[in-house]
Amino acid sequence: MNEERNGYFYSSVTRVFKAWKLTILIPVILMVVSGVSGRYFYSKNEVYTASASFVIASNSYKDKGISETQARATDQMNFENMISTYRGLLTNDAVLKNVINQIDGTGRYNPRYLAYAIIPTIRKSIFVSTTASDSVIFNVQVTHKNADKAAKIANSIIKYSKKEEKNIWGRSSIKVLSSAQIPLKPNSRNMAVLKIMIFVLILSFLLSSLLVSIREAR
Repeated sequence: MNEERNGYFYSSVTRVFKAWKLTILIPVILMVVSGVSGRYFYSKNEVYTASASFVIASNSYKDKGISETQARATDQMNFENMISTYRGLLTNDAVLKNVINQIDGTGRYNPRYLAYAIIPTIRKSIFVSTTASDSVIFNVQVTHKNADKAAKIANSIIKYSKKEEKNIWGRSSIKVLSSAQIPLKPNSRNMAVLKIMIFVLILSFLLSSLLVSIREAR
């Protein structure tokens, strides 16, 4: 039984490699074409990513009459519970509206277009992360086709988040650690192109092998 299975396996492999023009050459050509096409597409759609960071700090012990150690422990517990709130604050409509008005000019867009087209597009380009799951150090990354705008948006998000925090909670605990600088080079898309090439190679090889098997079975 095992010998029959092995024999069938080896005969199948042999058929596949005998039809090398279909099972090897064509997949390789398609892989190269997909790689060239991917590079061309990404070269015409270059994007830049700028990053800024801040920390949530507090000196509340000075106003509460408690020890600095006690205040910091309390603040740390509160900050851990508020990480998701600050994430939402950074991409809130009020913050992004101010960011867009500063960069593109107040009144450039009508309110409906701003709310339903511009703000959602900007929000999709923003990635907010913390250095650890319970960290109060935030990184704000903005991806944009314009390098200068990517940096301006990242810095403006933190600027207007500080103002909203002051308006909502009456405190100024957001402290900038590093401002975004204009990126020198567009984002590398080599890994994305490589994944496309590998996918095309595997898919075309499997399909061509299937065609060979069907043809041999007739």
